[in-house]
Amino acid sequence: MNSIINYLYRDRSDCKIYPESDVIVRGELSREDFGESLHGEKLFIPHDIGLPELQAQLAGYPNVDVHIWHQLDEIKPTEETPTVEITAGEIKSRLDKIKEEGWNDSAACKRQEFIKSIWR
Repeated sequence: MNSIINYLYRDRSDCKIYPESDVIVRGELSREDFGESLHGEKLFIPHDIGLPELQAQLAGYPNVDVHIWHQLDEIKPTEETPTVEITAGEIKSRLDKIKEEGWNDSAACKRQEFIKSIWR
């Protein structure tokens, strides 16, 4: 059994971007695996768990409405073939580390370096 992870990026103007195709990981994963690691009960940084960030897909990127957080919608089981290299086990391991140390928001901001220049 594999898992589909449905998530999106919503900027400050409420423009939404979804992954271009289903994000399917090998193995079983559930929303409960994210548990207390989610920021504000639904936000996360995909890069920290091995998934693609979506900001660059926005029309007009970069702009002042961009931030680092993505929204986790749902995780559901599937028999479909994985579409990403990372496995459910690897994601769980990374989430355990995040529960202890927190999300790496400073690295996320560096990946989105333009944020600093826009807000100056």
